[in-house]
Amino acid sequence: MREKRLYRPIINLFLELGYHNVEKEAPIFRTLKTGKRVDLLFINDTKKAAVEVKMRDWEKALFQAYLNSYFFDESYVALPQDIVNKLDFTIFEYYGVGLIAVNKKHAEIVLKPGDVSWLI
Repeated sequence: MREKRLYRPIINLFLELGYHNVEKEAPIFRTLKTGKRVDLLFINDTKKAAVEVKMRDWEKALFQAYLNSYFFDESYVALPQDIVNKLDFTIFEYYGVGLIAVNKKHAEIVLKPGDVSWLI
């Protein structure tokens, strides 16, 4: 299954949460050509939430989401439910990144993002 097949349940989740604008493969900077993009970006009247979607490589997704938290109000990693079931959430909590479990028809926030402490 490709990452984009997980998009629909995630989009539905954020629409239910009151986000009204959805961007796929959104650039972090509109005016600079950095090549850095967010898989899914959700916008409502008060905040922006970024979601990095991966099928397996949760460590890469966590790194990307941690960087995204510098630019957006909330940052999440979305993974298939069976991968999430095997994870220790402690590292996500440490980096202040939220976690979303996804199956073919449903997505659920299993860990809300916390405060981000920028580590030096």
